[in-house]
Order: sequence, then structure tokens, then C-alpha cells
Amino acid sequence: MFTLEQPSMALNSTEISWSKILMWNTWEVDRAQTREHIVEWVATVADGAPGGKLKNVVINCHGLPGWVGIGQGFNMHHLGLFRQWAGKVEKIWFVACLVARIPDTQMLASLTASYPGFGAGDGNVFCSNLAQNARCYVYASTEEQRNRGGYTVGQMPTFEGLCLSYSPNGQVSWSHRYSSNWDDNRE
Repeated sequence: MFTLEQPSMALNSTEISWSKILMWNTWEVDRAQTREHIVEWVATVADGAPGGKLKNVVINCHGLPGWVGIGQGFNMHHLGLFRQWAGKVEKIWFVACLVARIPDTQMLASLTASYPGFGAGDGNVFCSNLAQNARCYVYASTEEQRNRGGYTVGQMPTFEGLCLSYSPNGQVSWSHRYSSNWDDNRE
């Protein structure tokens, strides 16, 4: 588990019932929430936080390469919205599968067929562009994640597999390969 400095905010997709992340400010985000409202609300919470910014924003949702399923979902076409977070958020953490993954041609074709309209794509480019637009660090994994909750305020799960950190200039600034506890005996 990671323990994060506060004030931080957690956005939990209501589609993730088995794991809730709790921070100084926690929001349960349903599928009806618009992209614009999500980005604006985080900026508003940051303005009201001690020091006028959030140390961390943890987004707990489903993911695909270059796509995150919080509210209506975000892909490459929506990253300009995150300019509102510049100077207000220090780090974005995705507790989501595959967000930073670079899919090969076969995987991308399969994702496009299985998830039409989601706009999955190159996760490396997605995370790099997000970091540049939000002018903050972005942490995301290239692999499937399995977390089962049981976190107290300020904690989030350790990543499984390769995790990358993107700096505000969009470059990979750090990477670490964590162990993976994946098995197919899901409850």
C-alpha cells in the first residue's frame, strides 16, 4: 500500500464495488457525470483545500490503454480539459487497468471491436499528454490491476506489474515493476 500526503482527493467509479479509496475528499462518481463537471469539480475542491491545491488525485475506475472509465470516460480527445488542474494538482494516480499500455496492432483492433466508441489507444501518449496538460505528475500501470479494498484514509493499493510516472513535461521520470498477484480465481 501507498500512503499519500494530504490534502488529496479520491474519485471512485460507482462501477468498482469491491474497492474504495478514501482521501481528505472522496467522491463517488457515477457514469452520468460529465467530463467537464468532473474536471471542474476537482479544480473547485483544490481551490478550497489547505494551500489552494491537492497533493494527489486518485482515480479508481476501469481502464484500457489510453482510456479511463470515470464518469463518461476520458480518452485522448478530452485531455485539454485537464488544463484546469495546472497548479492545483501535484500528482494524478490511476488505480485502473492498462492505462499506460502501448497496445500492439492486434490488441488495439480487439479493443476497438470490444469497446466501440471508447477511444482506447496508445496509453503512453495518453499519460504523457495528460501530464503536460495538467502540468503535474501522472502515475499509471501498463498491466491489469487487482485491488480488494480495506484501505484507510490516505491509502491506496500498490500497483501490479509495471508502473510509470510521467513528469509535467510528459517524459517518463520513473518506473518500477511491482509483483503481480493476478490469478483467475476471482470471487
